[in-house]
Amino acid sequence: MASKKKASKKKASKKKASKKKASKKKASKKKASKKKASKKKASKKNTKTKSYETDVVLVKQRQSDDAPKLFLAAVPARDIMGWAEVVRVEEREKGIQRRLSSYRMRNVTRFFDSDDRNVSPTAVVVAFRPGSVEVEDDEPGALVRNGRVRILEPETKPGFIVDGQHRVFGASKAQDDIQLIVVGLLDADETEQAFQFVVINNKVARVPPDTVRALLSDYREDELQERLSTARISIRDNDIEDLIQADTDEYSPFFSMLDWERRRGEGQAVIKPRTILHCVKFIKAKLPEFKDDDETVRGVLFSVWSGVRGAYDEAWIYPEDSGTCLKGRALRR
Repeated sequence: MASKKKASKKKASKKKASKKKASKKKASKKKASKKKASKKKASKKNTKTKSYETDVVLVKQRQSDDAPKLFLAAVPARDIMGWAEVVRVEEREKGIQRRLSSYRMRNVTRFFDSDDRNVSPTAVVVAFRPGSVEVEDDEPGALVRNGRVRILEPETKPGFIVDGQHRVFGASKAQDDIQLIVVGLLDADETEQAFQFVVINNKVARVPPDTVRALLSDYREDELQERLSTARISIRDNDIEDLIQADTDEYSPFFSMLDWERRRGEGQAVIKPRTILHCVKFIKAKLPEFKDDDETVRGVLFSVWSGVRGAYDEAWIYPEDSGTCLKGRALRR
């Protein structure tokens, strides 16, 4: 009887110990779980980027309070990538940007990496959604003044690249930490972003190739040509030489007749430079054995059209009365 009582007491003690152990284990597990959750929460909190601040020049371009406020700043391309995004038309409704061209992006990277003298003075335009930027204004009321902007919650990408996406993406991958000029539009809603994109991409007139050729004809130094070539800007040097010879060689039937900025008010601006280049291209196609002999090709061009000039001399003396004789299409026939 005493033995049975003792066994029963032992069993109860063992059960109590087991229950205590289980309770302790449960409490420990709960504590560990709570600690883990707390750690996770803290970790999540730490991943939240602090606001991004930079010195700027604040600009009030229009007197109206309805006009967007602007700022100018020099910002590393990699930093821009941290708080700005590109909202593309193909990716979501009310997107404003075209698709990113990897070819153009690589060319920008190559442009910066190929020569330490290569810089991009053109500004990148970034629009910031309403309420995403705090401004410290040193001289409120002044049209142009120094200040500082604080981009809130940069990890949410409150900036939208309106113009210059290839420059930003390309420069961010360059070997050096490239600083880009940024024009920021503050408190710009989706309509304002779309408006600025359309204006920038439709109002800018592309420089005509003939103007570029005229400009380069004054800068034939090897250094400039080498830098343009390295930057992947293809302006053929012999194209420039063909035009200069056609316009300045006294034996050229087109002497002082090219219609380009290099004319500077002298001679007769009648024949477009691209027309001469089309003629040169035509001769090279018909006489492939001379395609690398620029002197011979020019000789053929001058000889043929000197003969035409001799037959229609009045068309050269009075080009305004020549009808279609000196028009580009007639020259290329």
